[in-house]
Amino acid sequence: MADGPREPEEPRNLRPVSDLRDRRGRFAKGSGGRPPGTRNRLRRTVNALLEASAPELVQRVLELARQGDVQALKLALDRIVPVPRDAPVALPSMPAIRSAADLPVAFGVVLQAVADGSLTPTEGERIASLLGSAGRMLELADIEARVRKLETTDFASLAKRARE
Repeated sequence: MADGPREPEEPRNLRPVSDLRDRRGRFAKGSGGRPPGTRNRLRRTVNALLEASAPELVQRVLELARQGDVQALKLALDRIVPVPRDAPVALPSMPAIRSAADLPVAFGVVLQAVADGSLTPTEGERIASLLGSAGRMLELADIEARVRKLETTDFASLAKRARE
């Protein structure tokens, strides 16, 4: 045994340092690993197999659906007629939003459409949220115009005029 403190040994499980990883194998700052949009090898292999046998799979699902297999029928119908995610909403009486004064009228139109059933409550809520965002944007534009006007105002000459 040697006298004095021993140098600590490096753990054996440390990997060599690379551009993407530190000494412990963790991703270094700024490198999150796989580039965005890349797929892992297993997913690529499965997708390639499915793509190659897609026509046969579709035919088999359709056969099972014709034979009364409810799950196969559901699978086939979900592909043929997918569940609607979102659809355009028509509000013919919606006023153009040019100023904050137009917003209460627009909200009233939305509320009336929900009340009479031409819009679902969820659709009404989404449109109301859009109107709220439009109101905030109009408010910001108004504040910006006021600040710009203040920045261009010559307060020294105004003060002189006020004293005269």
